[in-house]
Amino acid sequence: MIHSLARKGTKMGKIVFRYKGKEQSFSSCINDLSGDRLTWFDNEPPSIGDSLAWVRGAFKEIRKKAEIISCEGDF
Repeated sequence: MIHSLARKGTKMGKIVFRYKGKEQSFSSCINDLSGDRLTWFDNEPPSIGDSLAWVRGAFKEIRKKAEIISCEGDF
């Protein structure tokens, strides 16, 4: 599960990766309560309203530059 408030049936994903020796995560989902896209690294507060294109690009760049540990979701 990406997040307990993630709206089912929408584009969402979480990728866990190692970059420069540090394990990190990047996640994005639609908040079921507000309808806003939430995007965040690790346990940082989420940014609100990032475009789907930006999120897809971030997943692509992470895959290109980091060692992938796990990936779930639609990206």
